[in-house]
Amino acid sequence: MTIRTIIVATVASLSFAGTGLGDWAPLPVNLSNELTAPDSGNFGSSVAIDGDTCLIGAQGTNSETGSAYVFTNTNGTWSQVAELTATDGASYDRFGTRVAIDGDTCVISAPGSNSETGSAYVFTSTNGTWSQVAALTATGAASGDQLGISVAIDGDTCVIGAPGTNSYSGSAYIFTNTGGTWSQVAELTASDAASEDQFGISVAIDGDTCVIGAAGTSSETGSAFVFTKNGGTWSQVAELTASDAASGDTFGISVAIDGDTCVIGALGTNSYTGSAYVFTKSGGTWSQAAKLSDPDGFSYYQFGIGVAIDGDTCVIGATDTIFSSGSAYLFTKSGGTWGQVAELINGDYEGNYGSVTIDGDTCVIGAPVTNDYTGSAYFFSSSASTATTGACCVTIGCTVIAESACTDLGGSWTEGGTCADCPAPCSSDSDNDGDVDVDDILNLLSAFGACP
Repeated sequence: MTIRTIIVATVASLSFAGTGLGDWAPLPVNLSNELTAPDSGNFGSSVAIDGDTCLIGAQGTNSETGSAYVFTNTNGTWSQVAELTATDGASYDRFGTRVAIDGDTCVISAPGSNSETGSAYVFTSTNGTWSQVAALTATGAASGDQLGISVAIDGDTCVIGAPGTNSYSGSAYIFTNTGGTWSQVAELTASDAASEDQFGISVAIDGDTCVIGAAGTSSETGSAFVFTKNGGTWSQVAELTASDAASGDTFGISVAIDGDTCVIGALGTNSYTGSAYVFTKSGGTWSQAAKLSDPDGFSYYQFGIGVAIDGDTCVIGATDTIFSSGSAYLFTKSGGTWGQVAELINGDYEGNYGSVTIDGDTCVIGAPVTNDYTGSAYFFSSSASTATTGACCVTIGCTVIAESACTDLGGSWTEGGTCADCPAPCSSDSDNDGDVDVDDILNLLSAFGACP
């Protein structure tokens, strides 16, 4: 089976659910904003953040020509400052499928352009004005390559995945900026490449190290490859696989890296419950340090479809949790051990969080299916607050936040409390009104029949 990553996004009203986490206290996470765009389609297809600037893709606008939107944070308020489109955009290009940003430079992919040959576009900001400065295509490109299924940037170097090359063996391309001109400097392939590997389905870069996912290797067991640059030459230095790898895991469907730590998603593990794996480098050798999962996960949650990391905090997306609403999970490392500290969910049972990003104390999550695929993105912050925190009990669960934030969610707050003080969520209360009544029965009957 060929894995395709055509990701969409949507709008929803958001609330929190922090789970009981044993010795791990839920991270105080405060909802900052829900962002939308006035003319968006699939807004939230992709998200990227760097400091006070956030980039959000909307691959479905204008007959899937696609757009991307720039938001900036001023005194705690996020506002749209630009809508970006390709100068040569056309229907079904899906511009905005993937986005990446570093400082005043961003890269936006359009894997559907030119009969799915694919391309990516570089934009820069000068005095607050964003403009296109380059359109990137691969040397020897062919129809079906899907260049731009994945993108990443660090400084003057970007890496772009093209999993469709050479009978879906896949490739990734390195482009660099020299004197304002972007040009291809390397094509990366796996040392043991084979058809259907889909090398390049995910990419990440930090400094002179990049990680490339190949979720199709070995009957979709999956793997990820680490490349480093030495003397201007990029070379493979490691192939990463899960210690409990199995056919169908799709390890490598998502990748992220920060320094000597990388996170790799494997949404297919355990009947698509999904997992994510943390690898660290020590003495030049990469080795698995942790396996992350949702302790309450069920089949088809697809935990690991999106991953992001910054320092000792990572965020993992899962598309089909709780009536397919989607969730995102925050993990932190303490004393060398990774543990879950929060689960972020959508109280309207919509969202399908497939795209995630994090920078410092802020993470952004794209919600791909709400409001008839119009789209939204949600901001969460773990910034320290002087406000007293407590348990906020809401219909669908609990989180530990300040009283004012709990009031905004319509919850019941207990100062200094924990989620153990909240009643368990009532899964039968499908309309979240606090009662199981005839309306919930009608909701069930309206959905009666074969699942889509």
